[in-house]
Amino acid sequence: MKIAAKNLTLSDRLSKNIQEQRKILGMTQACLAEKLGIEPESVSRFERGVNLPSLATLEKIARILETTNAGLLSEFDDVDFKLSQRLAAALHNVPSEKRHDIAKIVELICKVSQ
Repeated sequence: MKIAAKNLTLSDRLSKNIQEQRKILGMTQACLAEKLGIEPESVSRFERGVNLPSLATLEKIARILETTNAGLLSEFDDVDFKLSQRLAAALHNVPSEKRHDIAKIVELICKVSQ
């Protein structure tokens, strides 16, 4: 996804991210609907936030749009999301009591860098 959807509700982020990723892939609503086996109006409703897809449909949408469920729900653009996953993976084997110290250091570096 190319634009961040910060400060939006979860449903608003999902709607915008579906639309954004579909457009990045050059796919029409009708094409996505056909691949999902639903009416194009249903895709339009998802993208406008009128209706939300079921979890099963969300998984299908993510697969078709070449992303993940988390990517569709993310408030961060793809680059920031992948970076946060890298940081989480790096912290995975660090003892939990030290993770908080590392988080404080990273927050301080970010604050100084602004």
